[in-house]
Amino acid sequence: MKKSLLLTLSLAALLLSACDSKPTSSTGNDADTTKIDSVQPPAVVTPTFNSPEGAASDGQFLYVSNLGVEPEPTTKDGDGHIMKLNMAGDNWIDKDKWATLKLNAPKGLAIIGKTLYATDIDRVVGIDLAEVKEVQSIDFASYKTSFLNDLAVKNDSTLLVSATDINAIFEVNVKSGKVSKLKTGALNGPNGLVYMSEGNKIYCVEYGSEKNPAGRVLAIDANTGATKQLGEHEGGLDGAAFAADGGLLFSDWGTAHMEKMDISTGKVTQIPSDSLQGPADFFYDPASKKTYLPCMLSNSLLVTEGN
Repeated sequence: MKKSLLLTLSLAALLLSACDSKPTSSTGNDADTTKIDSVQPPAVVTPTFNSPEGAASDGQFLYVSNLGVEPEPTTKDGDGHIMKLNMAGDNWIDKDKWATLKLNAPKGLAIIGKTLYATDIDRVVGIDLAEVKEVQSIDFASYKTSFLNDLAVKNDSTLLVSATDINAIFEVNVKSGKVSKLKTGALNGPNGLVYMSEGNKIYCVEYGSEKNPAGRVLAIDANTGATKQLGEHEGGLDGAAFAADGGLLFSDWGTAHMEKMDISTGKVTQIPSDSLQGPADFFYDPASKKTYLPCMLSNSLLVTEGN
């Protein structure tokens, strides 16, 4: 009996000892949790703009062109760059990676597929958005221009390009690299462009010249080149886009505001805001009705909603 009792007590003690012992290493799940907890989110980098001029979006990110610390729009100084931002415009993403691109004074931006296109003085540059590297350079030097300005997408292989200094608009096939000068009426510093497939029309806002910023709002028949002024508004006009309600939005350095034109009547309504310092080429999202406006002279990006 005593022997049996001692044996029973010994077995019980061994079982208790086994239950109290703990594993010396973490389980697979514990290890995974530790790794996840140790990963820190990317730090938020506040954007620093240097003469921001153009904006475009792929729906996920916003891209803003900057002339550089020295706002020289026609100087090949390697001082220009493009910024990748979140859609709130307050977080600079992949800053170092985008800094590797060698640009001079990038202005207008447009996206076709996975490629971001930018005007850069006398060429149009194609940048692979995934790899962040230059994949194409279309040269305009033979046209004696040093102020390629805005871009507009016509279709998945064609861009429209304004050349402000030589009063011309070009069509570029991005697949072949072919450049064609479009037939138009007389232009006065063509700047912002919008293409409408319905009627094959190009809407163009002009800047005019530094001495006389008396640019107009134009509708151009892409088939015939017939050019018609819409309304009577004149000024140093820069970017252009159609709003969700069909009105033509454009920025005006002369009034220091955004304006909206009813293209059927030519009536212009000023968008209420504080004075805008150098309102440049903007991106408009019709789904959210948000406008992303680079203000060149104040080195800022204004995001507004409701137009």
